[in-house]
Amino acid sequence: MSAIYLVPQAGRWWPVLLDEYDGLLVLARVTAGLVGSVVLGFMVFPAARARANQSATGILYAAVIFVLAGELISMHLTLGRSTPL
Repeated sequence: MSAIYLVPQAGRWWPVLLDEYDGLLVLARVTAGLVGSVVLGFMVFPAARARANQSATGILYAAVIFVLAGELISMHLTLGRSTPL
């Protein structure tokens, strides 16, 4: 959903991410909520193939925490700051 709002204004949003508080929150949301959870998701496959079910489950729990952190930041930006992200 963030990409829908950020792509049309690609030339203007990069400097804003580093200068404003909301921009840093968007950067943290993308890093934790999207990139972090995808990386952890790819880490699950080798653990599951090695039949390390406890390790795979722990990694999935960490991925869920990353997604929840990203969604919490998103809700703060949407409801607390009235920024549609």
